[in-house]
Amino acid sequence: MKPILLLLSIFSTIFLLAQNKAEKASTVSIDYLRDSVKIENEVSFYTYTNRQLESCDAVKFTVKITNLGSQPIPNLIRVSNRSKYLKLLYNGEDSNNLSLYNGTEATDWPWFIEAGDDDEFSASYVLFPDSGILLYSQPLNITWQYMGIFSSTEMVDLVNKRIY
Repeated sequence: MKPILLLLSIFSTIFLLAQNKAEKASTVSIDYLRDSVKIENEVSFYTYTNRQLESCDAVKFTVKITNLGSQPIPNLIRVSNRSKYLKLLYNGEDSNNLSLYNGTEATDWPWFIEAGDDDEFSASYVLFPDSGILLYSQPLNITWQYMGIFSSTEMVDLVNKRIY
């Protein structure tokens, strides 16, 4: 009985410490983030091949977050609520991109970008003539927002496949 109690107390202590770390990472001040987080925005075009082996033009919007500080910050992939920390903006407005809302990869366990580490996340679109992304005005301004901090803005023409 004693080994079971000891094991349970160890797991609960680890869980509580991880929760404290998660709370601390999600409440990092905006001033700390401005000095300690580097946000890179990249747009690239590529060729997508579907199941029928048909090639289609596609675009990928990528954000890279680098933690230059000493405190852990929420990561982009395994965080329990990605859309709470990361937004993709089209022409300055929230795109409500569905890939920002976690699916099966979401866990309640905290995951972080530790000091000196980086993390990437991307959203891709196949550029069919009736693609919803083509309904936005062209050229399109792409900006990422991470915990209130904005990346640089990339201007992209999705119709002519040009990055300005």
